[in-house]
Amino acid sequence: MILRATSAALRLMISMEGNHSVKITACHPTRAFFRPGEHGEVVVRVTGSVPGATTARVIITELERTLLTADSNFTGPEQIITFPLPTTPGRGYGVAMELIDTATGQVLARGSTALDVQNSWTDAPRYGFLSEFAPAEEYEQRADALLARHINVVQFYDWMYRHYQYLPPEDTFTDILHRTLSLASTRRAVAAVQARQMAAMAYGSVYGAEPDYALAHPDELLYDDAGKPLSLDGAFYFQDVRPGPWRDRILGEYRKAIQDVHFDGIHADQYGFPEEAKDAHGNLVQMGPALAGIVGAAQHAVVDAGGDGIIFNCVTNWPIRDVAPEPQLCTYIEVWPPYRTLGDLSRLVGGAKELAQQRQVILAAYMSAGASTPNDAETATLLASSAIHASGGFHLLLGEGTGMLVDPYYPKFAVPGPAFQRKLVAHWNFIVRYGAYLFDRSLVPATGAKVGNKKVWSIHRKTEGLETVSLLNAHPDDLWDALKAKPPVRRNVRVEIPLTGSVSGVFLASPDGATGAVASDYEYAHGKLVVTVPSVRTWTLLIITR
Repeated sequence: MILRATSAALRLMISMEGNHSVKITACHPTRAFFRPGEHGEVVVRVTGSVPGATTARVIITELERTLLTADSNFTGPEQIITFPLPTTPGRGYGVAMELIDTATGQVLARGSTALDVQNSWTDAPRYGFLSEFAPAEEYEQRADALLARHINVVQFYDWMYRHYQYLPPEDTFTDILHRTLSLASTRRAVAAVQARQMAAMAYGSVYGAEPDYALAHPDELLYDDAGKPLSLDGAFYFQDVRPGPWRDRILGEYRKAIQDVHFDGIHADQYGFPEEAKDAHGNLVQMGPALAGIVGAAQHAVVDAGGDGIIFNCVTNWPIRDVAPEPQLCTYIEVWPPYRTLGDLSRLVGGAKELAQQRQVILAAYMSAGASTPNDAETATLLASSAIHASGGFHLLLGEGTGMLVDPYYPKFAVPGPAFQRKLVAHWNFIVRYGAYLFDRSLVPATGAKVGNKKVWSIHRKTEGLETVSLLNAHPDDLWDALKAKPPVRRNVRVEIPLTGSVSGVFLASPDGATGAVASDYEYAHGKLVVTVPSVRTWTLLIITR
């Protein structure tokens, strides 16, 4: 007996075979964020052969609503898909991509990402880093990997010749820690990130000159009570940052970084001590006010040179009260003991917001627990990032393409394995997609939320027309930088929230494998909203719209 297949059946058979061979290997925006009025663009890259007639279908969602479904022809293997976007700034969207056999309607492959519309990167500063500037380094793939992780501002760590002279005498040079670097590589990296609408921030400490300069300029140094110059192990010396020759010099270096290398701003570092020192004449210098002075001066100098401004490092949250009133782009805190717990991370974000509500907050919390085996720190890392993001802050963690910070010396970054990488990408997709419910500057801490499971920590925040409760599978007293076993899933978690007024919707969203926000059942009576959350793995976000 001979079986004859119809042409339609043959097409279906081919499509089903293609369904097993076509795979989306990249799906991410072409820019780190989109400005109001810009069209959205997503890069789609596939392996395998697609049928001659293939449709790329993009589905744009906000919360549980589908805002847009648009089809276009896909010829592969790599193509940019373009679509209109809402123009309201401060909003994030889910992006689902389907490749469909046009003839049969069979879905060949699926991918997803997120994107947001912002006026500026400073409205949602997803800080990342680059630290490799050896001769002949290339940056296109690294920059695309940062795009997939939605990094929109990049710190260029230790790119310069010296702390007192940023531009080298010749292109290839050896830095003070014996790395061979190239200014041409730095320029290529700057161009690569800026082409993707990421800001490039040049690392530049406010002091820290090396011995050859420092010891030749003793009048610019700071001293201890015994009259000894202050330094880090004789390698980097502390200069007097008050108005004077050193301040003039370092601000001049900042200007060169902006005007010659075309950086967008300066990451102004300091070492976190001392609170007091002596100048070259034996006069007492209060370092908090002195640092505040150079923060304001540096911001003005960089803006006058054509840059965006500076990010200043409040090491161990010091001297945040002195510098908070000064103009700067973001509030940035490098986290060290005594800030050891997840609750400390949340309180650091909250405290910084109280001092400067309109500035977004970035925490540099290095996951040293994963220095030797980063995969072992997966649970700790995801919980630390969740605590920071749920509190309305941003976590400086990702960079160098697929790396993550495990040490304050950024070239010691670690590279997690593929499974951990996917979870990091999912987490950063989540904070972009739901950024309006996490990073709106008007959100403030709230009280009253009660969680029925004592193993679940809640972070309650509110603004007009909106309340959120983040549920974390952790205790606020847990150490953030310590290896942790994966906690059991907490199921059917009852949450009670005191409310007045009407409720228009309750939604649940999570970075833990969920496809998007879902509307939740709830009970609302006598000023109390009750929601039963089906599961909390790492972090589930409860969104209440009013």
